[in-house]
Amino acid sequence: MTIIKWIKLKNICEEMSGKTIHLHSSTDMPDDHIAGCEFTLQNADIILNMRHTKSEEMVIRSTAHELNHIIKGTKEHGSEFDMECIQIEERIKKEYFKK
Repeated sequence: MTIIKWIKLKNICEEMSGKTIHLHSSTDMPDDHIAGCEFTLQNADIILNMRHTKSEEMVIRSTAHELNHIIKGTKEHGSEFDMECIQIEERIKKEYFKK
């Protein structure tokens, strides 16, 4: 069984975004949402849909996607956004899996 390192993930997100990050998970999100976020200048909330984010891989991928919204300060999507998500995911993994 894999144990998700929530505090480590939170700290990585805070370092990358420069904001206080609150990570949440819920079983009450609509089934068509994997995750979501809300943010202000200083704080951000990332919520993960527990129906879809069961593995460490999906938690990191979903968090990276939402963190990109937070860093960019927008809810917009597109090919550039998708490429940035991959880069953010790789940065998170590098720190997250560091011994």
